[in-house]
Amino acid sequence: FRQVQLNVINNDERPKYESILNKWYDGEFESVVKDFEEIHYLRSGKKQSMEGSKLAKKTDSDEKEFILHFFGQEGLDIHNKEWKQGEL
Repeated sequence: FRQVQLNVINNDERPKYESILNKWYDGEFESVVKDFEEIHYLRSGKKQSMEGSKLAKKTDSDEKEFILHFFGQEGLDIHNKEWKQGEL
């Protein structure tokens, strides 16, 4: 497991940032667009609406297609194994 530097504008907001990352790590993506907006704000200090943007939660098939395109069958096999076993 690699530790990531959490770059936030206001250090008091670090727990909120970590909470969102932990949600994603646990596979909770129900509010991913809203969470992304919050991450953007915490990192840049600027509120930015994603309304009308192409930012959207992807379907499972979209995600697998993306993995296959960029990481090949080996990457897709790893993804499928990890999610099947609940490791991610």
